[in-house]
Amino acid sequence: MKKRVIIIFILLIVISSAILYYLFTSRPFRPNIVMILIDALRKDHLRCYGYYRNTSPKIDEFAEDAFQFQNCISTCSWTSPSIASLFTSLYVSGHGLMTHSQKSTDILGLQFATLAEVLKKNGYTTSAFIANRWIREEFNYHQGFDVFEQVGGNLPRPSAAAVKEKVLAWLNNKPREPFFTYVHFMDVHGPYYPPYPYNTFFTSEEKRELTPQEYKKLRYLKVAGQTDLNFYINQYDGEIRYCDYHIGKILQYLKDADLYDDSLIILTSDHGEAFFEHGACDHGFTLYNEEIRVPLIIRFPTSFDFTINASIKPQLIDIGVTILDLMGAAFPYEVDGLSLISFGKKKGVVSPRKRIYSEEYMKGFPKVSMIERDMKYTYHISQERIVEIYDLAEDDAERYNLLKMDDHGDSKGSTEKEIQAWLIRNEDFLNRISTKRDQAEIDPHTMEQLKSLGYIQYEGDNDH
Repeated sequence: MKKRVIIIFILLIVISSAILYYLFTSRPFRPNIVMILIDALRKDHLRCYGYYRNTSPKIDEFAEDAFQFQNCISTCSWTSPSIASLFTSLYVSGHGLMTHSQKSTDILGLQFATLAEVLKKNGYTTSAFIANRWIREEFNYHQGFDVFEQVGGNLPRPSAAAVKEKVLAWLNNKPREPFFTYVHFMDVHGPYYPPYPYNTFFTSEEKRELTPQEYKKLRYLKVAGQTDLNFYINQYDGEIRYCDYHIGKILQYLKDADLYDDSLIILTSDHGEAFFEHGACDHGFTLYNEEIRVPLIIRFPTSFDFTINASIKPQLIDIGVTILDLMGAAFPYEVDGLSLISFGKKKGVVSPRKRIYSEEYMKGFPKVSMIERDMKYTYHISQERIVEIYDLAEDDAERYNLLKMDDHGDSKGSTEKEIQAWLIRNEDFLNRISTKRDQAEIDPHTMEQLKSLGYIQYEGDNDH
């Protein structure tokens, strides 16, 4: 009898332990999430990505403590569609926020589920601190955020210092955990006016004189009488160093507040910036690498057991899916993004994504770029044909359009059909989610702010 009691007692302990283990391990993993986005930041202008200048000491230090993804591709080369893709994990033609006019703009439909909305439903306190005047509540980017603040009031481009102070004040008020905060810096976006001493950090002994036509194309980036392209690059790099300093302050606060180790921290950009590599300065005109390659650095919580799914070529649309996958959640419908992490038996799975897409619908040249293996195709939507082909393995700078050397025969035709089918699938998805394209008028004050940032041309400015 005594032996039977002991056996029953041992069984109860084992069963209780199993139940406790199940309850513990099946609880949702919900780390605090800090997403930092630096508007218009080229990946190749960070030291941690091989740049020759020391533009980013704090980001480099963070990268040493995180996973640094290579060749992350944005879905578009300007802010508004890119951020909509970041928030929804959908390609541009999937969420429909494509373009704007002098008076109105496409906006993010309320029918779409955003990352902030899904996190809020999973118990997160959510906040956003925004320096870009496109990312506004009137344009529906506020969906899912408890706090959505456009920093700086009437200033067209608030400083990194102002954004940082807002973030630290919110964190210092100890938001209910778990929390998600999105931080959008604008300093690296033109016009390039880094404050002293950052405007003196980088100089060039050699000059690269702009042609009269190039100088004209600078538009809002132009400094009167300054025709040295290297001057503009120096100031751009100074803006990166200035922004880097204030990002370092946020990261240090997280460490001092014992939030760093157990938080998911993401640093990225919405698009890059061109410096006449292909005839344009600024961004939003092309889908060349300088405009769509962005940094992606993610620090996962130290307690998190995971494997990076290295078989996936990353895009901005993957960030939201990865965040939700980490905590066992998902968007309420199938999205275009993929999780960049794997668990347990899923380690080393082969990516189902065979092609990477980016889109651009502004400036009268609607186009799609598709990367398959190392081949990059640019498709003109209106003309329904491929107009450029590059072998990125041999020509990463995209200097030699192979289409001019060889018509590529059947492969070109089959690729055009694949891109056309992809666009049709996205249009069908958009029609299922939203029965109409949502738009909003741009008020006069916002219009002036956007013009000062080059988003909307002044009347008669038709250089691009």
